[in-house]
Amino acid sequence: MEPNQTASNPSLSGSPPALAAGERSEAAARAGGEPGDKPSPHAKPKRRTFTVDYKLAILKKIDHATERGSVGLILRQEGLYSSHLAEWRRWRNRVNRGGPSTVKRPAGVNRSEFEKLQRENARLQKKLDQAHIMIELQKKLNQAMESLTEGSTP
Repeated sequence: MEPNQTASNPSLSGSPPALAAGERSEAAARAGGEPGDKPSPHAKPKRRTFTVDYKLAILKKIDHATERGSVGLILRQEGLYSSHLAEWRRWRNRVNRGGPSTVKRPAGVNRSEFEKLQRENARLQKKLDQAHIMIELQKKLNQAMESLTEGSTP
């Protein structure tokens, strides 16, 4: 050992260098917050939410992954779990089929009343669609009548 080097020299001891007061390790700096901040033990973790575009992009990337282990690599890079993929694939298949999304019965409503309300909702939706069609027809008829009256006036 040279006289200028001591046992506390990080290059010799193999341990990370000691940090001066107020300095933060790289991991702590990436984590954010102040050096003295501690997470509250009572703080409820915030559930992550993903946008539709993000889900579709990840599913597309996963579907195109052909090499062995590439799906796991993508999941690790994105910080996702395989359960996310399973849930997102079910969602994508349901949306692509055009099937109904899961409808939960409101609390306090029994099954027969809920089914009755669903039937009434479907009936009113059909009536609304018919009304929209009638309005469109009336608009087209009005435009046709205006074009005829404009053409007949000198």
